[in-house]
Amino acid sequence: TRPDYINRAVMTRLLKYETSTVELGVQSMDEEVLSASCRGHTPKDVENSAAIIKEYKIKLGLQMMTGLPSDTPEKSLKTADRLIFLKPDFVRIYPTLVIEGTELLERYKRREYIPQSVSEAVDLCRKLVEKFENAGIKVIRTGLQNTDEISPGGAVAAGPFHSAFGELVESAVYFDKITAAIKNIDKNEINIFVNPSEVSKAVGHKRSNIIKAKKELGKKIIVKPDIQIKKGGIKIYD
Repeated sequence: TRPDYINRAVMTRLLKYETSTVELGVQSMDEEVLSASCRGHTPKDVENSAAIIKEYKIKLGLQMMTGLPSDTPEKSLKTADRLIFLKPDFVRIYPTLVIEGTELLERYKRREYIPQSVSEAVDLCRKLVEKFENAGIKVIRTGLQNTDEISPGGAVAAGPFHSAFGELVESAVYFDKITAAIKNIDKNEINIFVNPSEVSKAVGHKRSNIIKAKKELGKKIIVKPDIQIKKGGIKIYD
């Protein structure tokens, strides 16, 4: 819901109907971005609503967007910092897409708005996911779900749409972990162990991490499952 819609009367009503979670469409915590995007709410509205929701012991979810009008990667990273301070239970991150029939499409046609590329959006979302997860906050989704409407053949006119966007971000996050894990290992071939459920993430979308490790790091990596490793973890045995 909108951050400026929440008040104690609304929360009392939601509690009456056994609501367990409220997600706020924050999008940005930058005044200029919110104004340029015609959001109609302020960062203070977000802070006030988040505080009220927490009073009622209801789970708080926060949604943010990247690539909005007047936004920059630096502003998005600062938005993440401010959202972390609010201690949400989870976060969703959506890169901005240009949709048919919107004002943003008209700005795009007039070249007043330039959307992110897929690679730009993935790189920024990678940094955002790492920032949230390092703060102990789970990111439950990156990128809009692929539907008949939300697709290049549907209503999406421009922007960083990819049917496997979330997988691209997860692969990029894992590549950072792999890079950190093997940087001091003087071997050309390295076995990397991860949780069985995350082997595909570690390997990367279309084996992207295997390819990048060879090309950028000069290492051949072999990803193997290990049930003893927690999700998100990486281990290398001597």
